[in-house]
Amino acid sequence: MRVSSLSRWDRRWDSESWALFFFQAEDGIRDRSPSRGLGDVYKRQTFESAVSLLDNNFTTMDSITRQLSMNTKLYRLATMKSTDDNDFYLSGLTMKQSLASYMYSYNELPFSTYFVYLRNSGYIISVNTFNSEQLYYIRNYLSSGANFNEWHDLLNNNLTKDSALYPLSDFMLPESGNAYLYVLNMDVLTYKDIPATVAFHINEQTLRKIFSGVSLGDTGYIIAVDAQDQPVFSLSEDKNTSSEKDLNTLTESVLSLSYDDNNTCVHNDTHIMRIASKTNDWTFYLVQPESIYPSDYQFIFLLILFAAIIGGLIMIFILVRNNMRPILHLDDQLQETLHANTQLIEEAAAIRPVLYDNYLRQLMSGVITTPDELSFIQNLSLIHI
Repeated sequence: MRVSSLSRWDRRWDSESWALFFFQAEDGIRDRSPSRGLGDVYKRQTFESAVSLLDNNFTTMDSITRQLSMNTKLYRLATMKSTDDNDFYLSGLTMKQSLASYMYSYNELPFSTYFVYLRNSGYIISVNTFNSEQLYYIRNYLSSGANFNEWHDLLNNNLTKDSALYPLSDFMLPESGNAYLYVLNMDVLTYKDIPATVAFHINEQTLRKIFSGVSLGDTGYIIAVDAQDQPVFSLSEDKNTSSEKDLNTLTESVLSLSYDDNNTCVHNDTHIMRIASKTNDWTFYLVQPESIYPSDYQFIFLLILFAAIIGGLIMIFILVRNNMRPILHLDDQLQETLHANTQLIEEAAAIRPVLYDNYLRQLMSGVITTPDELSFIQNLSLIHI
């Protein structure tokens, strides 16, 4: 028996040793440089979730564009080159009304508004308007008409690729909130001869909300880079890092670093993490300062605190359960007593007719002669005399 007990203890110690070794390796205690801490794992999962959510939003906008390409009225309108015909304006107004059926919940997607640019005629259709591109620009961008030619080029630059994202800092007032223009070429995206472009206004606050779970600190930032190593957009707490010069500098800095097998890098007291998009050719880089990364000892303290909380909850559960046992036992006894009483009442009710006939027969035959017996029969409420 002693040998068996020791054998069980050895096996238990063996399994616990392996579990402890695995935990330490994952938490970064055994080897600080190559291992990933629990904080890295959590931050990567949070960053991956945000990138995945943004990818899903872009996929939804692509789906909206594909649905629009199936509209025969839009195809007919997009192929018209002359704006002199009254049928052109009538078709445009009809299409403007039907665009409302393609509207999605703006609370779930990062765009505020969208429009369809007809390249043959130079007209724009949205839910609220059907005007020439010049008039649309004056009403929705800069009323002075400044930088119109540059904005016009944005709508016509993506004729060889299906989508592109452009900053709108030179075309809109800062208080508008629309920071980017996501442009989709219907001709390339759907492999159809549709000379039209769908453009979505991306709201910066909604874009920040997607990455709200990612901690940036005071100097951290998120930057997206396309397949040509060109910056697409960036998010940071510092408002001064949004210029084109700053974006190019940040892009060069993150691209020049060497990354390990986990796509992470530590450089000059900063942690850099990169994740490739699953829906386009973008790569997202997360740069965080060292100050927001807890040390291994802090993780150990948090782990001990978490274990203490769990242990306290278990102890409270055990104490409450032990204190409830007498009450539960009394409740069981009460239920048994009530059940027995119910059965007794049912049995008494079942034999009541027999008792009635028996006592009535005794009264009629004169067997009951004493007042005590008569009083007993009356107390049973069997016979009223």
